[in-house]
Amino acid sequence: MAEGVKDVRTRLTRIGIVLLMTYMICSCAVSAGTAAARERVCRAAADCIETACACGRETRTAEGMPEIRRSQDSLSVRIADDAEYAWFIDALQRYPDCRRLHIDLEGTDTIVCPDEIAAVLDLKYLYIGNGGCIAYRNVPTLTYPIDEWKLDHVRSIEKSLTEAVLSGSLRIRDMLTIELDESYTGADALPAAALLEKADCPNVILFWDGKSGALCDAAEDMEDLAEWEHIQAVQKTAAGSLQCVYRLDEGGRRYISYEFYETTEGGGSLLADAFISVRDICGEEKAAFDIIAFPADRLGKYTGPYKGTRQRLSASEDLNFDGRKDLVFDGENGGSMPGGNYTVFLWNEEEQRYIWAADAPKRYDRIDRNRQRLLGRSRLSAGDEDYQIYECRDGAFHEKHLEIRAKTADAQGLHWNVTGQYYRDGILEARLEMRYGKDGTRRFFYEQIGCGRGREELRIAGDLTYEDVSRIVFSEFDFYWH
Repeated sequence: MAEGVKDVRTRLTRIGIVLLMTYMICSCAVSAGTAAARERVCRAAADCIETACACGRETRTAEGMPEIRRSQDSLSVRIADDAEYAWFIDALQRYPDCRRLHIDLEGTDTIVCPDEIAAVLDLKYLYIGNGGCIAYRNVPTLTYPIDEWKLDHVRSIEKSLTEAVLSGSLRIRDMLTIELDESYTGADALPAAALLEKADCPNVILFWDGKSGALCDAAEDMEDLAEWEHIQAVQKTAAGSLQCVYRLDEGGRRYISYEFYETTEGGGSLLADAFISVRDICGEEKAAFDIIAFPADRLGKYTGPYKGTRQRLSASEDLNFDGRKDLVFDGENGGSMPGGNYTVFLWNEEEQRYIWAADAPKRYDRIDRNRQRLLGRSRLSAGDEDYQIYECRDGAFHEKHLEIRAKTADAQGLHWNVTGQYYRDGILEARLEMRYGKDGTRRFFYEQIGCGRGREELRIAGDLTYEDVSRIVFSEFDFYWH
């Protein structure tokens, strides 16, 4: 509350300035014979003082209660006991525009009921973490579902809550994420298999973040999964333990990745093994119809799951433009899409299954559907950039790579020499250079590697930039300037 009192003091200081300005304005107004102006200004100052006093009364009323931080359509609050939680629920009526809510329970066993919150707020995102016993009160006025919901290192999740999620009483429209560790000591074990099989939302993500043990230790029904035998088989042979599961429902299919991690000497984690289950959920039969083994030489590329609210899997894009959607495992551990460590599985129509594409790009930024290509771009520094084009021909991906490098041409850094090198499937084929002379003039040189003609100077109009010339020489990379 100290910050709230400070805020009141700040307002009173500002009022003092207003009163001083009022006195000056009123004096000028009277001297000019405009007493009416003085009356209007003084009345405004009095209203301002009354507003500040009301703010002070509200602050004193909330003494000892949690502070609610507000930013646009988001609220953030730290709650330490049940009394603070009850006060917070009552206070929610004052924030009807809140769409994102973050609740930190400060390692306590405070009971929190998401349906009480959803009955008041139309939320897009709800985070409850760092403790708490999560339950369900069956609030009859519940009117809104929640788009994304994350339970992060909570102490317990009561069956009343998971039953409400599974029945649809508490609906999650897009994503449910649950991350647990050894502090999960609730009487009710997590019904992990039921959530993975029956939760009515497209994305379900389960994490185990303990220093020892596995996700199976917090769950009560993993043996009910269609993939249970495969989980056991991997668990016996892999060095790691099952620590995270991602479920994605897309296009009538259910994709579930099971990831097994081992702890490294430095305390980090490394992907020891993984597999992806693919099943048809259009019909009544929901048994797994395919298990995709994760390629062994890709395991060492992943150093831990992304513990946010982003789905690991995607199956919504046709990457080789054959009319079929393909499956991508995104290994990026942080940041936002697109990631930088993809493992791609292409749909094979003849075999009716996904097959790992070893030559598919490990990174791309966007898909150019008109020209049927994948595009990549990365900035290494202010003057160094890389651009990639990936095209699939005859079942194989081919790469075109434009490498841009810039160095200062003078001690003052006023001019920059630029070199662009063009590679096709890793082989250097052309080079375009821009060089500054001592008199400040630019000269352009182009070389086609291996043709025997050597480096040639181009006749370029003086007002054309390097980007202008590159647009002509390397015309396929027109996205370079966007």
